[in-house]
Amino acid sequence: MKVGIFTSSIAGNYGGILQNYALQQVLRSLGHEPITIDHYKPYSQLRWIAGRIVHPSVKQLVPFPFYGRIGSKKVLDFAFRNINRTKATREVTASIIDKYKLDAIVVGSDQVWRKAYGNINTAFLLFTEGYEIKRVAYAASLGTEQWEYSDDETELCRNMVSRFNAVSVREKSDVDLCQEHLGVSPEFVLDPTLLLESNHYNRFFVNENSQKKYLFAYILDINQRKCEYVTHLAKRLNLRPIIMSAENNTRGGDSIERWLTLLHGADFVVTDSYHGTLFSINFNKDFITMNNNRRGRSRFKSILGETRLLSRMIDSEDLPDTTTPDIAWDDVNNIIERERIKSLNFLKSSLL
Repeated sequence: MKVGIFTSSIAGNYGGILQNYALQQVLRSLGHEPITIDHYKPYSQLRWIAGRIVHPSVKQLVPFPFYGRIGSKKVLDFAFRNINRTKATREVTASIIDKYKLDAIVVGSDQVWRKAYGNINTAFLLFTEGYEIKRVAYAASLGTEQWEYSDDETELCRNMVSRFNAVSVREKSDVDLCQEHLGVSPEFVLDPTLLLESNHYNRFFVNENSQKKYLFAYILDINQRKCEYVTHLAKRLNLRPIIMSAENNTRGGDSIERWLTLLHGADFVVTDSYHGTLFSINFNKDFITMNNNRRGRSRFKSILGETRLLSRMIDSEDLPDTTTPDIAWDDVNNIIERERIKSLNFLKSSLL
């Protein structure tokens, strides 16, 4: 079956690219032919020029004519090498279905249903109206624990989601929100990156000179307080601190390959990133997650609650001076494996 994937735009976001990649890998393993609908958000030339003036030393920023994407060449190169995609388009229309002879479209994962992050008509597949194709939501995320759509928008979403063949969401809170506002009872499933076992990612590791044990910190919303906390914690644990921020994603710094390598080799991980948290779990790394309200707290609560690791989440505004108990990784891995099987069964059955 030829399956189109509609998810977040391919840009300078490690997690967004890796979940896209992972979903394609899983669909291929199920015998399908996946292709990601490569849509992008308009990025004005004036803003791009301003960015180059502010950061003139950045040599790897992708040129503006390159579909207006925000992201470093290193990050986007990974996506273009590893993700099968359609021709890039600013507007997704029904012509995609005809051109690529799609039998189904899977919406997800990531915060594809979050109002602030996307186009409601596209995210709920309004462009597929009149076509006899399968419509599936896999691990779609609303991003918050509050319903953000207006009454009119809710009615449109409700009408469109009723035409889906199967619906699943990534957060437990989204199950309740969909039941209350959309009239559907979605299944809770794992983010696609957790559908791949940890050793799958070994193929992307690069040589990294790490003579000394280290603490790896991946901080999206970096500030001095977080950096001081990381440095303090590393000193207490007798580890060398390595800090990577989201700025590296867009300003040409580090590749996805190096990010995966550093995270996998770390003796301790500190992150305010959702996918940083997921890979810490998948790689069985001792870790702390800094709660990130702006980017969606419910995502962290859901996966950490499911794996019984809520004690690993701390408030970034009230950073503690203590470490947390050891993780019972056998128990965590058993939970992930159980949910992995359930999630894969959902995908299999929804695309029969």
